[in-house]
Amino acid sequence: MPTELFKLPFPSSGRSHEDFKEMGGHRCLLACHYSADGSDAVNLVFDGVESYKATFDKACTVEMIRAAYDRVVDLGATAWLDEVSSELSQHGADRSGLQHLMIYFDDGPCYEFVCRSFSAEPITAAAHSA
Repeated sequence: MPTELFKLPFPSSGRSHEDFKEMGGHRCLLACHYSADGSDAVNLVFDGVESYKATFDKACTVEMIRAAYDRVVDLGATAWLDEVSSELSQHGADRSGLQHLMIYFDDGPCYEFVCRSFSAEPITAAAHSA
């Protein structure tokens, strides 16, 4: 059973767009813009990323939608998490604290991360003008 870590402060069906960036140092940023001019957003930050993927539109499964619609969830022990962990172990790399996180946006995409931590930071137009 997925564990909810964060729920979007807006319905993803109303978002203007999202931006995905690899930030370097095993860090990924997913900025979800929800105002007409794109100034209001929430930044979803995934740290300690060992692997990630995006599944688009019609390739998303019903299970993805049910598990992670408009929210970041921890999927617990999964085959993909085990696969990444095993590969790291074979190479003597740190595999501690890994988790399989997912978020699904209305009509896709669905983003998944094998990472060590997650945080969310709301960004508002008022914060930009301060």
